[in-house]
Amino acid sequence: MTKRWTNILVLLSLLCQPACGDEEADPTGGDGDSDSDTDTDSDTDTDADTDTDADTDTDSDTDTDADTDTDADTDTDTDAPQCPDGAIVSLTYDDNLNSQLTNAVPSLDNHGLRGTFFLMNPFNRAPWEALKANGHELGFHTFDHPCPEANSWVVAGNASEDYDLARMEQELDDGIAMLSEMGQEPPLSFAYPCGITWVGDAHESYVPLVEERFIAARGVAGSYVTTLSDIMNVPSFFLTGTGDSLMAIVDNAVSVNAWVVFGFHGVGGDHSAIAAADHEALAAYLETAEDVTVLPFGEAAACMTLRQAR
Repeated sequence: MTKRWTNILVLLSLLCQPACGDEEADPTGGDGDSDSDTDTDSDTDTDADTDTDADTDTDSDTDTDADTDTDADTDTDTDAPQCPDGAIVSLTYDDNLNSQLTNAVPSLDNHGLRGTFFLMNPFNRAPWEALKANGHELGFHTFDHPCPEANSWVVAGNASEDYDLARMEQELDDGIAMLSEMGQEPPLSFAYPCGITWVGDAHESYVPLVEERFIAARGVAGSYVTTLSDIMNVPSFFLTGTGDSLMAIVDNAVSVNAWVVFGFHGVGGDHSAIAAADHEALAAYLETAEDVTVLPFGEAAACMTLRQAR
């Protein structure tokens, strides 16, 4: 099986995580489809043992047990991964900024929404680790945020041109180790700094390195996703406008049954900030919006993959 299809199968396993809710199901994608196959075989063996016992027992309780097993199998089938119809919205946040903890997280939690936080290397990991308790996703955004050196704010030595593939590979691996230490289980999501997918003066693509390690990756091109053409460079809207303008984007996504990814930096503070009131207006709207499901980035990528496989 190719790495791409292994990733897709792990992505699909995510969909049971928020929806199924039964402790029987273990939809974490850490071991890929291999564990899933093993569990299925295990269930089959158990059923076979039950049938043997049924042959030994002659009372009517045996038939009842058989019926119970059948019902259990039926219930398991109903817990298969599901992807909701309608528009999908993902709310993503970059650079582990304090204003996200102060303003964005309380807003999301108040309205029962789950977001994705693409981290660099937070000095204090504890408040970010705590986000997992409410179902938020932690992703990786590199440690040194390489962007083209043409940007005046890029730190010397950390421009995209200063990187090579070996440096990026090491940084990705170190980032995965950080996420693991913070309690984020695979499959993992990634966001390209500045949407740039290359390193070095020769502009070598590091997308293959990302694809080997992550399930999906977010870019910065502002467009709706009706067909998931590239799961390793999913477009997103980075806006600092009014709540009404953000809600209009959601409405447009509903009209074309699309996935829309919002990207944020500061929320009511820090750089490239959206006003906290406008972020709150969007969150309140999403809580009650019809035909809209809000999913963390990785789960939304799984949902879109499943839709296209139907």
